[in-house]
Amino acid sequence: MTWLYVALSLNIVVLVTLAAIVWRLHSHLKRLRESTAELGGGERSFPPEWREQGPRTLITLEILNPLSLVAERSWIGGKFSALSPGLMRRIVLTQTRDQLRNGLKENGVEVDVRLVRLG
Repeated sequence: MTWLYVALSLNIVVLVTLAAIVWRLHSHLKRLRESTAELGGGERSFPPEWREQGPRTLITLEILNPLSLVAERSWIGGKFSALSPGLMRRIVLTQTRDQLRNGLKENGVEVDVRLVRLG
């Protein structure tokens, strides 16, 4: 019977610990939501030199098959993409950004190439 009391006591300790962790995570999430509401509440502002140039036109690019690109170009990358697809997508996007920047610079195009996450 004493082992039953020990197991029950251990379960209570674990339950209280988990409740404390959940409470801390909940309060942290609440603070993050408040801070992101302050950041994203207004309209996006552009640097003054952009506003002086008038309306701007942007070219967007979305890579629809980053993981298949990794699998085609590297056998180990293809295996690793199953374990960490987010990392592989980021690597493909970063390499694409760098290649675009370098290729356009070679052709004399002044360009600001950035990775922007939507959503």
